[in-house]
Amino acid sequence: MGHVIERKDMVGFNMLDKEACIVICGYFGSDTKCRDNKLTNSVAAGCPFAGIVHPGHECGESSKNVHFRGNVAHSVNGCGAHIFPNAAFAKTQDICYEGSHFAAYKNTQLGLGTFFVSQEIIMTNMTMIDNVLGINIQTAKDNIKQQTTLKDSRIYGETEAEDCPEGHPCKCEDKNGFMLFGSNHAGKAILIDAPSPRPHYKIKSYSAWAANTNVENTQFIGFKSNMTKCGAAQRIF
Repeated sequence: MGHVIERKDMVGFNMLDKEACIVICGYFGSDTKCRDNKLTNSVAAGCPFAGIVHPGHECGESSKNVHFRGNVAHSVNGCGAHIFPNAAFAKTQDICYEGSHFAAYKNTQLGLGTFFVSQEIIMTNMTMIDNVLGINIQTAKDNIKQQTTLKDSRIYGETEAEDCPEGHPCKCEDKNGFMLFGSNHAGKAILIDAPSPRPHYKIKSYSAWAANTNVENTQFIGFKSNMTKCGAAQRIF
């Protein structure tokens, strides 16, 4: 699963190594020159912090998205993916950006999480399966109107792949399909390298006014019981 290594910066504060299996255009922060990179039909597994960290695309172009498509993250000790606004298209993605066509299962935090600066964030054609905290979309901008949207997606509860298989270590966690979305004044770094802002979804600023959440054409499947096979709680929300 990997592990967190603490280090000391010049002023003596504890810092953490930047960690993920796959990072595109985000390891050194937003990069305006980083573009035209493709990641398709790939799998990230057993990663620390995040499986895949990748920039989003223009809003309304999920059917045209060829740069990030068909990717999967599972068994990540953190979040399956963080999709952030592409600095190469800051003029439009500071207002709205979108991520699409991704799947995540059996991750110890979120299957997919955003907490980045944009007025509107849209996630489309996402498949979340048996993650501890499901999916969470948060915007961050000092603006009176913010929007988070999830559409054309599927969120699954517990699967046949047991968390406590016979003869193997047990990891019996409470499971959730959907972690309530939100909008705030400040967001998070693409790769968090300090202890206090972790985990990625932790709110560290004031909430924003006049924020809306839209969930459209999204199915919740397989939540047949409020308890998992190993006795942990299971919830849609």
